Amino acid sequence: MIKDIILHIRSKANKKISAKLDSITDQDLCKRMFYSPKSNRLTQFGIELMKGFFKEYIIIRQNNLITINEILYLDKACKLPYFLSRDKIVVFETEIAVILTLVEGNISKLNVF
Repeated sequence: MIKDIILHIRSKANKKISAKLDSITDQDLCKRMFYSPKSNRLTQFGIELMKGFFKEYIIIRQNNLITINEILYLDKACKLPYFLSRDKIVVFETEIAVILTLVEGNISKLNVF
C-alpha cells in the first residue's frame, strides 16, 4: 500500500515537487514520511506531502494526550496513512473520518480497548 502511495505521489507531483523527490529514494521517502516502517502514522513532512495529493479529513481533538491505544487503533482501523497530533487527527478515509467526528476525536469513547 505504501509503495502505491509513493508511486502515486511521484506520478502526480508538479515539476517543483518532482525535482525534490527525484533525489530521494523510495526508502528514504518512507523514512521521512512515517514514524515507523510498521506504522501508518505520518510525520509532519508526511502529512504535508499527502495533503497535496489526497482528500483529507481533519478531526479536532479535545483530548491533548496521545496514548499508545490511540495509535494502535488508528494503525488497525486505517487502511491509508493518518496523522495524529495533540490537537487533531487527519485521515484520508471517509468512513474513519465519520466515526472519529462522531466521538469528537476521542478514540477512548469507541470502547475498543
